[in-house]
Amino acid sequence: MEKKQRLLVQTGLRIAAFFLIMTAALGFIIYTGGTSMYLSAKNEMIDRDLKRIREEIILIPEMNEVFDIWAENPELFSESSYDDYYSLGMENALDELDGFTYTKFSGYTPEQKIYAAHSMHSTVLSWIQYEISQFDYERIYIMDIGDKYPGHVYFLGTREDEEEEASEEAAEDTAEETVEAPAEVLPGEAGDDISADRQYDISPEFHPAVKKIRSGIFGSTEYEVAPGADGREMYIGYAPIDLYGRADRVVCIEYDWSSFRKNLTDNLALMGLIVLGIMMIAGLMLIAYLARTAVRPAVKIQQGVREYIKSKESSRVIADMNMINADNELGTLAEDVSELVSELDEHISKLKDSGERMRALTVEVMGALAHTIDAKDKYTNGHSERVAIYSRMIAKNLGLPQEQQEKVYYMGLLHDIGKIGIPREIINKTAKLTDEEYELIRSHTTMGYDILKNIESMPELAQAARWHHELLDGSGYPDGRIGEDIPFLVRIIAVADSYDAMTSNRSYRQYLPQDVARSEIAKNAGKQFDPAVAECMLKIIDNDKYYFLHE
Repeated sequence: MEKKQRLLVQTGLRIAAFFLIMTAALGFIIYTGGTSMYLSAKNEMIDRDLKRIREEIILIPEMNEVFDIWAENPELFSESSYDDYYSLGMENALDELDGFTYTKFSGYTPEQKIYAAHSMHSTVLSWIQYEISQFDYERIYIMDIGDKYPGHVYFLGTREDEEEEASEEAAEDTAEETVEAPAEVLPGEAGDDISADRQYDISPEFHPAVKKIRSGIFGSTEYEVAPGADGREMYIGYAPIDLYGRADRVVCIEYDWSSFRKNLTDNLALMGLIVLGIMMIAGLMLIAYLARTAVRPAVKIQQGVREYIKSKESSRVIADMNMINADNELGTLAEDVSELVSELDEHISKLKDSGERMRALTVEVMGALAHTIDAKDKYTNGHSERVAIYSRMIAKNLGLPQEQQEKVYYMGLLHDIGKIGIPREIINKTAKLTDEEYELIRSHTTMGYDILKNIESMPELAQAARWHHELLDGSGYPDGRIGEDIPFLVRIIAVADSYDAMTSNRSYRQYLPQDVARSEIAKNAGKQFDPAVAECMLKIIDNDKYYFLHE
């Protein structure tokens, strides 16, 4: 149960990590894509309004001369009412103008031109204030970027709060002026940070868009994030006013960049939370699906194999395997395990009933079992067959009878059969094993003994499975047997097993040179290995001039 829970937790953590990575990637895509879309939409809106104001200004004849008048006489374009123009000596200019029009501008006197320029100023500023009230911009203004009046702000419209607008509306309702001047928000008012000479810093380090327009390398509209008129960071759009081949002035719309970012962040955060919620629900559903279709069947198969190893009760294992209805490779594996258990059970029953169990346990069957065992470890495939061959060679060179030679061969084939109960991921693990994993690997000796102990006609099979890691000096496992307490044939298996381990490829190294393997056996003769067996193995190695005996 504990292993099942651990497997579920590991699977859940892997899936959670995958979904977190995917969510982060999707969040980045949403943020960058959303920012681009949001900014593009904002640019389209600003571009539309800039072009509308720009086109209105371009349609006014003599606009270049009007701009010059505005720049040269800034003191005349303040909060002065129309009555103030009389105090400037313009009574005659007003009287002589019989419904002035911009088309007659070139024929006006200087006083009449100033009056007309003031009227135009009020008209344009009214357009700007209308745009601000409709679209909630921070400011709209027209600014000079030419060489004659660089940074000069001709007029500035700013957003007013509701109380100020209500106060202005009340004042307009009660006014008794014969000539009604349009409401203006001009430089120099409270809250306006443009200096008294109405100059705005357009240095390139702060305003790269202005630099592009002045250099002539620009599109119809340019955008930048730069300090605004009051020092705050603004998103600014510039539309050049191209009059008679000159683009010395621009219409500017400022939008509060911090407000833009806050709206963007809030919207994207909401989208991110929705996506995260969807991903979490999908992840939980996937975990539940994998637990039902993969984890639980895998645990069930492992438990069934272990149960059969312990009890040899095939009926229960087969019933458990038949209950696994996974429509995947695990379902196929469960069917294979069920068939294998049935076949093993049938073979064991036949061997018990016939009294000829030894002869029935043929080389082919043992070889198939050995191949099944070795196939779990990609780095030791063929290990059992080689140990069996080396063991028979040692027995033959020691002069043992033919029966003993064949018996030790069979013992070599099945000495690692206990590994069938060790999880494949532990057997093939390339990193250092944990203490728990190492103990599980060591348990293959006792598992193998439990599998083979009921083969009464050849008890040496179970002995080899249990004691092939026992060493002469008692430092081996699982029982710490010493010297003669280890059966002689098992001592042969121990030397052959050690030789093949040194001369086979592993996940952490290639097979060792022949002289290194020989040196290790010679060094441990009488300590770990039986001296006679070790001496015989050394002769075999010495006769193998071309080092054929390795993987």
